[in-house]
Amino acid sequence: MRKLFAILLLSLAAFSLAYAQGDEAIMTPMDSVYRQEIIEHLNKIRERRPTVAVVLAGGGAKGAAHVGVLEQLNKYGIPIDLVVGTSMGGLMGSVYALGHKPEYVSDLFNSTEWDLVMNDKIPYRMRNYADKEYRDTYQQTILFNKNIRKDLQLGRVYGMQVSNLISGVSVGYQDSTSFAKFPIPFVCVATDIPTGKEKRWYGGKITEAMRSTMSIPGVFEPVRTGNMLLVDGWLLNNLPTDVARDLGADVIIAVNLGDNRAGDEDKLQEVMSFAMTLFALGWQRKMPINCEIPDITVYPNISGYGTMSFDKASMDTLRWRGDAAAKEQEENFMKLKKMVGADTTVLYSRPAEQVITGEVKVKEIEYQGVSGNELKVVRRLARLDGHDMIGGTRLRFATDNIYGSKAFNSVTYEFLGHEDPYKLVLHCDKGPRNQIGFSARLDSEEILSTLFFLGLNTRTLWGPAVGIAGKIGLNPYVDANFYFRPSFGPVFNVDLKAKWVNMSKLMDPKYTELSFSYANLRQELYISESIWSQFEYNIGFRNDWYSLTSLTAYENASSVFAYGKDRMDMMLLFAETNRSTLDDGYFPTRGYKIGARYDWIFYNSNEKFSDADHVFNFSLMGVLFPRSKFQVIPSIHIRSILGNNVPIPYRNVLGGSLPGRYLDQQIPFLGIPGISYGYNHLGMASLALRYRIMKHGFLSAVVNGYTSADKFGEDKKIKNVLGAGLEFGYATPVGPIKAQIGTSNETKHIMFGFSFGRDF
Repeated sequence: MRKLFAILLLSLAAFSLAYAQGDEAIMTPMDSVYRQEIIEHLNKIRERRPTVAVVLAGGGAKGAAHVGVLEQLNKYGIPIDLVVGTSMGGLMGSVYALGHKPEYVSDLFNSTEWDLVMNDKIPYRMRNYADKEYRDTYQQTILFNKNIRKDLQLGRVYGMQVSNLISGVSVGYQDSTSFAKFPIPFVCVATDIPTGKEKRWYGGKITEAMRSTMSIPGVFEPVRTGNMLLVDGWLLNNLPTDVARDLGADVIIAVNLGDNRAGDEDKLQEVMSFAMTLFALGWQRKMPINCEIPDITVYPNISGYGTMSFDKASMDTLRWRGDAAAKEQEENFMKLKKMVGADTTVLYSRPAEQVITGEVKVKEIEYQGVSGNELKVVRRLARLDGHDMIGGTRLRFATDNIYGSKAFNSVTYEFLGHEDPYKLVLHCDKGPRNQIGFSARLDSEEILSTLFFLGLNTRTLWGPAVGIAGKIGLNPYVDANFYFRPSFGPVFNVDLKAKWVNMSKLMDPKYTELSFSYANLRQELYISESIWSQFEYNIGFRNDWYSLTSLTAYENASSVFAYGKDRMDMMLLFAETNRSTLDDGYFPTRGYKIGARYDWIFYNSNEKFSDADHVFNFSLMGVLFPRSKFQVIPSIHIRSILGNNVPIPYRNVLGGSLPGRYLDQQIPFLGIPGISYGYNHLGMASLALRYRIMKHGFLSAVVNGYTSADKFGEDKKIKNVLGAGLEFGYATPVGPIKAQIGTSNETKHIMFGFSFGRDF
C-alpha cells in the first residue's frame, strides 16, 4: 500500500510538472563552473574542426538500439566530442563517455541480468535459507518503523543494483568531479520534482547523476541531493538536443527512440500506466522543438518492444535494429566525415576501470551506515577483509549477502580516488526493522486459507526479535517465535505453537487410509543458524502435547489401530540440518536440496507408546539438465523409526501435494490425496520429467513409489505403493497455479487436485 500511495503522489507531481514547469534548468554555482569547462573544451576542438555531439534518448530496454548506433559511428570513424543522454540513453552514453569501447558497451548490455537490476533483486540461490523460506511462503510484505510517514517509499525499489552497475564501470571517476574531465565530456538530464525543472548534470558524482537520470517514477526511489528530489530526466527532456546546442556543439547526432509513453508493450498496472501517461505530458511539450535541432537523426525501429523488454532476445533484436538504422544514414555520415577530416574519437583522459569482469587494487575498505555490533556482522557477511584485489564477483557476493540480511534498503559501493590503490566504500542504508506478511491460498482440499505474519525487529542484524504467524483455514494454527541474534554465534530461540487439525471434514474415505482430528500444543527451546547462510541447522528440546479427538482407519488400511480420544505429552531432543542451492522454490532449473533430522523421544506420558524413542530422517532432491527446457528431477526420502508402538504424531505418513499438511513428517505423494500409512522403516523415491511449455508454464510427468517394513528381518511386514500422474504448473507473482491428475495402486481411484498461491 505504501508503494501504491507513492505512485499516486508521483502521478500528481507529474501532472504539476506537465502544466507548471518552465524551460529554465536548475543551475548551482558549481554547475556553472562545470558547464563552462565543457564549453571551453569544445572551443579548443573547434579551432581545427567542427565539434560533434551525440544525444541518446531514454526508452528503457529500447536503449539497446543505442549500442548498435554507437558501434556504427565507431566504424565510420566519426569523432565524438560530447555525449548527452537521458535515462537509459544516459546510462549507455556514460559508459561510452568513460572510455569503454562500443563492443564493451554491447557486451555489458547483453550480459547484465536486467530483471535483477531493474527490480533490486538478488539471485534466489544467493539468498539465505530463512529468506528463501519466507519468500516462498508470503505473497506480500509491508515494512514499517514507528514513523510510517518517515519510512514512506517513493518507489517500488531503491535502485541499488543500478547504482552498483554504474559503480562497476566507472572506477577512477567516482569522486565528485567535472564531467568535462571524462575521456569524452558527458552531460545527463534529471527532473527535480519540487521545482518542476530540469537538473542538468555537468559534474558531481557520476553514480548520483546516473541514478537520478534513470529513476523511473514509481519504480525507483528518487535521488535526494541538496534540496532536490530527482527522478528520470525523460519527464521533461527525453531527447536533450537543446543541451548539446547550448554547450556549443556544431554538429548534433540524435538517436530518437520515439514515443516512450507507457502502454506500448508494457504490461504495467493501471495506476502505474496512468502515472506514466501523466509523466509523458511534460516531455511532449519540448520534444517537437528538440527534434528540429539535430543535424542527423537516427530512428531505430522499436515497434513491438516496450521499456521493460529486457529479455535477451528482445535486446539482441533492438541492438540489430539500431545498427540497421545507423546504416540508413550512411550518406549523411560520410558527408560529416568529410567535414571533420581525418580525426577520429580521441579520449582526453585515461579510460575508467571496470570491476564487472575485472579487478582493481584496494588500499582501504570503509563501511558507512553501520557501527558497533552491526559493523562486526556486516564485515563477516561481506568477507572482504584481507583482500587487496577486488572485482565484480567478490563485490556481488558482498553486497548481495549484506542485502540478503534484510536489514538494509540498499547496499551500494563506490571506489574513491583517481588511480589505484582505491578506497572502497560500502554504503549500507538501514531499512525498516519490522514487517507484516500476508499470503492466501486456494486449493481443492482446504478451499481457502490465509496466513499472516507480524515481525518485530526481525529485519535487524542482531538483538532480540519476535515473529508471530497465524493461519486461518480448516487447519488453523498460531506460532510465536522469540529469538536473540548475537553479533557472533548461533541464534537462541523459544517457539510456542498451537495447531488444530480436523482431517475428517476434508477427506473422502476412498482417498485416504487414515482420517483424524487433534489439537497440538508445542514448546521448543533450540539454537539455530539460518539467518546469514544458505545452510540451516536447529538443535534443541521440544515438548509436544497432543489431544487426539478422533482417529479412523478405513478398510484399506494396512493395519487397524482405530481408537477414541487419547492424550499424550512427549519430550524429545532433536537435531536438524538443511541446505538448498536451488534457484527457485517452486520451479527450479538447477541446484539441489538436502536435509537430515534426528529425534530422540525420551519421555512419553502415554504408556501405550513408551518404547518408540528414535527417529531418523533424510531427504534429497536435485535438478538434472540445468537451465534447459527439459529437466529430470529425482528425489528420495528415507525415514526410520526405532520402536514398536509409534505414537500417531510420529508415524510414517505420505500423501497430498503439500509437505506437512496434516502431520509435520507428511511426505507429498502424487496419486494419494489423503494419508497413506507406512510401517516404521520407509523409503520413498520420485522422478519428475518436466518440460517448459511457455515462458512461465511447466508440464511434468511424475512417477513415485514407496516401500515400508515394520522391522528388519525375514518375518517383516512389507508394504509397497506406486503412484503416477501429470502436473501442470504456471508461475505467477503471487505463487504457482497447479493442476494435478494421478492415481495409485492403493487408492485405485483417479484423483484431481488444484491450487493457486504459495505453499503453507
